[in-house]
Amino acid sequence: MQYAFPLITVLIWAINTAVTKASAGVIFPAEIGFYRWALAGLLFTPFMLGPVWANRAAIRPVLGKIFILAVLGTALYQSLAYFAASLTTATNMGIIQSMVPMMALGLSIA
Repeated sequence: MQYAFPLITVLIWAINTAVTKASAGVIFPAEIGFYRWALAGLLFTPFMLGPVWANRAAIRPVLGKIFILAVLGTALYQSLAYFAASLTTATNMGIIQSMVPMMALGLSIA
């Protein structure tokens, strides 16, 4: 089972890239991001509300950093990926998205 989770992650990324490319001409990129995160918020809030509330004292001092990371890591990144869907193929998007962890590691070392 330990090998299944990374494969499931890659499968979800691949499906996300294909759906993004398929919806590129139908819906505006910002709408894709909004609906994606709205759905994720609705699905995960019941599971996360208790632990977040229990750890609110530890979360409060770093809330600004969490907000900046959320904007840069989710909203901006996904918006750029959705915008790229109208300009390139799903294969190119998948290749670039799969290189993001390596680029982040390289930039953190440099």
